[in-house]
Amino acid sequence: MLAKDVMNKNPRVVLKKDERVMDALRKMYEKGVIAAPVVDDYGKVVGIFLLRKLLKYLESRYRELNIFIPPTPFDVIEIPVSPKPESLKDVFKKLLNMKVHELSCKAKVVKPENDLEDVIDILVNKKTNIVPVVDEDCRLVGIITQMDIMKAMFKNKNHSSSNSSSSSS
Repeated sequence: MLAKDVMNKNPRVVLKKDERVMDALRKMYEKGVIAAPVVDDYGKVVGIFLLRKLLKYLESRYRELNIFIPPTPFDVIEIPVSPKPESLKDVFKKLLNMKVHELSCKAKVVKPENDLEDVIDILVNKKTNIVPVVDEDCRLVGIITQMDIMKAMFKNKNHSSSNSSSSSS
C-alpha cells in the first residue's frame, strides 16, 4: 500500500508559517485537530505545528517563572535587584502573538509513491501525529495521520474478509 492510497487530500487545517499562534489554535480547536502542517506562501511544507510542542513551551516558561534560588552564605551581601519577572499572563500574551513557524517542528515528509511502511516509521520514530505528503516541489498534496493508518487497516481487513467469504461460496 502506498502513501497516496491512504492520504487525506483535504487536511482539515493547514497553517501559514507567518500566522499568529492564536489564530492557529482557533482553527485547530474548531476543527478538533492537535497537529497541522505549516506551509509557506507557495504551499511548500516548512514544518508541523504540534499542540504538544506548544504545551512544552508553556511548561518551560512556567518553570522559569517559578524559579527562586535563595542566597547562600557565600553570596555577596549586595544582591542586585532583578527586573520584575514575567507574569503568566505576559507569557500567554507573548505566546499567542508568536508566529506559527517559531513553534513548529521540522517536518519529515513523504511522496505519494512512498510505501506506507515509511509513513508508519515516521509516525512512530519521530513521535509525530501527522506526516505531510508532498509533490516533487515539496508542496503539500495531503497528510497522513495515525487515524488514517487505522482506517486503512480496517478498510483492508474488511476488503480481505469480503473477498475470502465470497470465494468460499
